[in-house]
Amino acid sequence: TLFWRNVMNVSVLGAGLVGSAIVKDLARTGEFEVTAIDVNPAALSDESVAGNTDLERLLHGDAHFPE
Repeated sequence: TLFWRNVMNVSVLGAGLVGSAIVKDLARTGEFEVTAIDVNPAALSDESVAGNTDLERLLHGDAHFPE
């Protein structure tokens, strides 16, 4: 049986205290493909973000000055 699943792509800008909680909650549902973006590489390597197996992508970057 084929199942069609409508998955929404979500980018969270900032993986600090609030952003990492949002990333974990969204990724855990399975309804979102979550990308975490932060200018601070340490925030992206934090266990709460980097250890999340449901997370789609981690990107080091600045949303104000994208390259």
